Amino acid sequence: MTVQAAFECGNIVLESETASDVALLIRPDTNAEYFQWFYFGDVNPPSGIARTYRIYNAGGASYPRAWVRYNVLASYDGTSWFRIPTHFDGSHLAWTHKADGRDVLFAFFVPYGEQRREALMEEAGKTSIVKRKLLGSTTQGRKLDLLVFGDETRPNAKTIWVVSRQHAGEPMAEYATEGFIRHLLDSTDAIARQLLSKATVYVVPNMNPDGSAAGNLRANAQGVDLNRVWHEPGDNAPEVQAVVSAIAKTGCDYFIDMHGDETRPFIWLINPAAEMNPEQKKIHEAFESFLSSKHPELAPPPEEILKGTAPAVGMSINYMFRTYQSYGWIVELPFCEPSQGDTLLEEGCMAFGHNCVDALAHVIE
Repeated sequence: MTVQAAFECGNIVLESETASDVALLIRPDTNAEYFQWFYFGDVNPPSGIARTYRIYNAGGASYPRAWVRYNVLASYDGTSWFRIPTHFDGSHLAWTHKADGRDVLFAFFVPYGEQRREALMEEAGKTSIVKRKLLGSTTQGRKLDLLVFGDETRPNAKTIWVVSRQHAGEPMAEYATEGFIRHLLDSTDAIARQLLSKATVYVVPNMNPDGSAAGNLRANAQGVDLNRVWHEPGDNAPEVQAVVSAIAKTGCDYFIDMHGDETRPFIWLINPAAEMNPEQKKIHEAFESFLSSKHPELAPPPEEILKGTAPAVGMSINYMFRTYQSYGWIVELPFCEPSQGDTLLEEGCMAFGHNCVDALAHVIE
């Protein structure tokens, strides 16, 4: 057996393999039925042979439309990733790769692991403008980290909260959050300094470390979709309990929740528009307009999303608006290539997060 996924963020089940054909299944989330995220390695594949990988349950995935214009990502070293032409016939997802003697990794998107997160947390925690705090822990004992930028004791400072990766298999969200953090860490950047002169910024880089480590798509270790329980988080969602409790102590004026969209080849943002007054809508429109000027990949949210989000009381932005009247956005970054090109892999997502700092500085009162 050459196909392996017994590592952090890994997910695949090997059904059978020959030198030229590999039959695979995506494993459902821990204690849940969601599935779409995959990440696995082929160790010592037969050299010089064109090998076809087929995911046989792709048609039953949580978002089967995601595969229609999707091309799988591959890497020889886990650092440099490239796309391979991929075919979906309505049932199976398949691609072919000729091995050249090297091990190869395949993934739904570029993975973001604990080692990278911890290195960023340590780097940030060593600076004078940041405090690293422990919000709590997951049911499996993993840390829920919080970075606090600025002086929490300042009177009249605005409060900004940024949370990321409630859904485990959306690593683009964490890349965007890293870009956001790195921009704030830049002591030479005038816009970052301007924002921190007006606001204290709280960042949770990964709200679902159990799920992301397990290779889940959406759920935490208890099978809970965290972005549906903000109004009433139970003991099976300690991640949301910890964040909601911390926000209750600080309040919130501006809120960003970073996500990934499996299906659509563009960035889109959604806010609690149905409940906002005209003045609040102006701030949201200014924020979104600023980001549109920097990112041609940004498009209006799909109509079906607008209809489904307003009544979803357990979603973060709705809870935050109803509780704190905070300006808020859920950000959705794509898995597949935008029409402008493959501009939103790691670096592109980090650039988007960087520009979210500028957009907040643009609208903050």
